[in-house]
Amino acid sequence: MKSSQPRGSFDWDDAKARLQKLADLIDQREQLLPEQAKALMDRRAKELACVPSDPDAISEVVEVLVLSLAGERFAIPTRSIREVFQAPFVTPVPGTPDYLLGVANLRGEVLAVVDFHQLFGLSETPFKTHAIESIPMRLVVFGHERAEFAAPSDEGTEVTTLQVAEILDPDGSLVGVLRDFARGVTKEGVMVLDDELLMNDARLIFDDSTG
Repeated sequence: MKSSQPRGSFDWDDAKARLQKLADLIDQREQLLPEQAKALMDRRAKELACVPSDPDAISEVVEVLVLSLAGERFAIPTRSIREVFQAPFVTPVPGTPDYLLGVANLRGEVLAVVDFHQLFGLSETPFKTHAIESIPMRLVVFGHERAEFAAPSDEGTEVTTLQVAEILDPDGSLVGVLRDFARGVTKEGVMVLDDELLMNDARLIFDDSTG
């Protein structure tokens, strides 16, 4: 029996089903080795890249992780995100910039934890330095070949796709660091961040001498 779906059109139901599988796996990736988690993300990204060859059928799509910060939602391409995990605590490091909350232990590796509230100049941070050692945090881990840094999300995260052609230019009212990283905004008001700018910004490159 032939499908009733027009030739060259994009099967959104199928895409949503695949995205749901990926979202279900987000919470499982902390149980995987780093190499396994990276391979899983790469495989899912390739599957989602299987769009129709007809350029008029659909615009380019990008897979993003949406997180919440200070009541605002931000979308970051998953190609620069390795995993999401629950850190039992974050240890403050004296003498570091305000936007560096501290460090967390990721399977024996020390990982810098960045407070995007402070970095982007948003409202007062909900992460109080004097109390974070005793508060578990849901951390989004950024990196390509290895974990580079992590950032907490106020609420749960979700994985979805965006059509690049539908990303609008950033609001002219944006100022400071947030504007530096803003790629655009969706019609739903989700700010899309440029992951490559984040990964290459000197403020977010940490080594053993940081602090």
